[in-house]
Parts: sequence; structure tokens; C-alpha cells
Amino acid sequence: MVRCIGRISSVTSSQLQAAVRELIPQTKSIVLDLTDLGHMDSSGLGAIVGLYVSAKRQGCALRLINLNQRLKELFRITKLAKIFEGHMKTCSATRRISEPQNQQVSTLYMCLQPSCGLCFFPG
Repeated sequence: MVRCIGRISSVTSSQLQAAVRELIPQTKSIVLDLTDLGHMDSSGLGAIVGLYVSAKRQGCALRLINLNQRLKELFRITKLAKIFEGHMKTCSATRRISEPQNQQVSTLYMCLQPSCGLCFFPG
């Protein structure tokens, strides 16, 4: 699971893409937890779509969880909600969609703030 903190914008979207693309060959499912995401612009949307396409090509599922109401509306307005249908879940589904219960879920926290660059915190 990758927990995004801060903003996904033109400044940080390439960092997110690079970090998550490295994880794709290592797993069958990647969960982006957007609980602490304060802002996403069109570059952020493009990054998410690009990651979805990359993951799908390599047989990896990309899921989005804990989207706030503003992000849900952004995905709806841009018609991306249809693409991610079934791939956007709420917090209660976190364990179910990420890993079987008998395995430990590995979480990578990513601070996406222009002021600090890209920070990684193992969970």
C-alpha cells in the first residue's frame, strides 16, 4: 500500500509515477491510499491514469482508497470514475483489497509536498 500525503500536482506527479512504477513488477496489487491527499490537479490525474495503464499491462491491479468527496467528484467530472469503477474503495475495504488477512500489509508513506520533495516513510 502506498499512502499519499500532501499534493499530487505537476511538481510531484512524476515522483509518484517513478516510485509506484518500481513497485509494479514486485506485486499483483498496489493500493494508493489517498486519505491524506489535500490536492490533485490535472497532472495528478494523468499520473494516476498512467499508473493504472502501466499496472494493467503488467498484470497488476491498481486500487484507490479513501478518496475524499472532492476527489470523488473530480473523478466523476472527468469521467475517470468509470475507468476506476471497482478500483475505488473506502477505508473499511483496505485489508480486503490489498493482501490476504494472513499476510502483513506493507505500507509506504509518500509525502508529496513541493517544499520537501518526495519523502518515503516505511509503515
